[in-house]
Amino acid sequence: MSDIKFDCGTLDRCLFIGVVYDLYQPLYFRDFEFETAPPEVSYLLGVHHRASALNDTFKSLETIYQLLSLTNLPIETPLGNISRYNWVRSILDVLLSRVTSIRDCAFLLIESVCEVGLLPRQVSKKALVRSEKVLANCRLIKVINAIAEAGKHVREERDRLFHRGERRALGSLPEYYYAASAMEAFGSLGKCTGPGGEELDLEAEHKQVITEIEDELHQVVTALSTTLTETFANLYPEFKKTFIQKMEAGDGVSEVALGLIERAEHYNIKFSQN
Repeated sequence: MSDIKFDCGTLDRCLFIGVVYDLYQPLYFRDFEFETAPPEVSYLLGVHHRASALNDTFKSLETIYQLLSLTNLPIETPLGNISRYNWVRSILDVLLSRVTSIRDCAFLLIESVCEVGLLPRQVSKKALVRSEKVLANCRLIKVINAIAEAGKHVREERDRLFHRGERRALGSLPEYYYAASAMEAFGSLGKCTGPGGEELDLEAEHKQVITEIEDELHQVVTALSTTLTETFANLYPEFKKTFIQKMEAGDGVSEVALGLIERAEHYNIKFSQN
């Protein structure tokens, strides 16, 4: 409904993602298992798994923008029409889940890169900042705190919804927006009036609901984009150091791997100067 654009490739342009993905590509068609792979390969597989999950979840926010932009409402289905109201409610459910998932994916990635040694269910902000490896990196602690704050109100709304069934009100006249949407979905052409007898402009009311959600989503996405970019910048030196140390402790440093790292760093500098 608005001109807001989502840049789903933001994280792909980070050096950390580029190096991890480049190093992973030669391993893609090889049948490695975590338990039997060389230490540096096992480390890379774990980091790639977490980095890919985070990047994919961030990219999936684009779908929410696309759903919000839909104007052909109500939506016809073989099982009946989906009203504007229920359509928006469904979008909000997805939005709350995916934004919350980004924080969890980011914490899991930090745990994997720093090899904190926590089980997935044990990973949290509190557990991470207690780790000696994390405590030694003041900038990383700041990043963890920033991740925890980004979209915090969205996670709080998610908890209210999924744990207590409490939903936000939609529109300036929530009950009438719901009723008018239901009437429209059932094919009624009748008019719906507000508490003072005023006629409710369903199209205008819906547009305002969508605009408010879009604006809120974009603010959260902007904060997450900045925070995650900074997170990758702080994780990259730790990842590179650990990966090379594991190669040195094993069969020796792979010139191919070093070449991939150096190539990614070269192009990262080149692109950042343009």
